[in-house]
Amino acid sequence: MIIKLLMWSEPKIVGQIKSVGKNKNIVMKNCLKTNVLFAAIGLSLLFSSCSLLGKSSKQFLDDRSEYREIDLQPLSSATSLVGNNPEAIALKTFGISQNANSESITQETVSTSQDSPSNFIVSITQIGLPDDSIKGIRYRLDFVRHNETSSKPEWQMIWAGQQFICQPSRGEQNWTANYCY
Repeated sequence: MIIKLLMWSEPKIVGQIKSVGKNKNIVMKNCLKTNVLFAAIGLSLLFSSCSLLGKSSKQFLDDRSEYREIDLQPLSSATSLVGNNPEAIALKTFGISQNANSESITQETVSTSQDSPSNFIVSITQIGLPDDSIKGIRYRLDFVRHNETSSKPEWQMIWAGQQFICQPSRGEQNWTANYCY
């Protein structure tokens, strides 16, 4: 089995093993150590990337510091922040159709993530705003399960934040909580 593994992963070394003769065991041990090392590195990378994808609730809350908080109080009287579809609530509240100059926005993307059965995050990114300072706005909208007893889950928007990317020479060229000038 070791030779098959070596032949699959190190064909040049297998040829060297045949030519080494009595030192074959040393070469095979070194090859096995190399394969084990590569397997350990691969598993380490796999686990670290999985841990980044499976962020804890605390890490998601920490990410809020990168956004400028939006006061939800005035929004709650104008539109419902509770429903069974977080993405639909987010788009109804902050989507292109809610923007006065919606025909001028060139691109809107929506992404969602759910870090636990009770937490849901919606991101809306709008690029190409008809503004001489702001090139784009990104919203982060956090939802929690509102009614645990319902057969259909209901979600409530509990937090909203925004980031900006500025036009050239008008401020930050990366996403930031700072206003453009």
